[in-house]
Amino acid sequence: MKRRLALVTAAVLLAGCATQQAKYDWGQHDQKLYAYYKAPANLLEFSDALSAIVKAAETKHTRVPPGVYAEYGYLQLQAGKTKEAADLFGLEAAHWPAADLEVSVTEDALEADPEAALAAVRSLARLGVRVLLDGFGGGAASLSLLRRLPL
Repeated sequence: MKRRLALVTAAVLLAGCATQQAKYDWGQHDQKLYAYYKAPANLLEFSDALSAIVKAAETKHTRVPPGVYAEYGYLQLQAGKTKEAADLFGLEAAHWPAADLEVSVTEDALEADPEAALAAVRSLARLGVRVLLDGFGGGAASLSLLRRLPL
């Protein structure tokens, strides 16, 4: 009897140590992110990898890993695709409300195309995304831009 109890206990303990399946399918995220960091010209490959992660999750009816919508949205924002970026940030907030999304806007981005940057910032703010200013005041941007931002 003691031997059976010991065997059952050992089996239960060993089953608890079994390898579990990953909670999310990250696809090639790490490899493509690393390649992007090493060579920012690999932006398209990284963007494609994020798109593939989203499509795979939708196909399998599983959750998109946390941060992927936001990261993909940021790449879309960099490419000037404001509406797509706002949609992706909205999906991130809807799927991961605790994410507390924040987007950092540089002074350079505001100076390059102030109207487009302000439109993007307003769209994001309407979605509840917090907008942070990064390095503002070090360049030649007008302080009047600050009054127009939804801070």
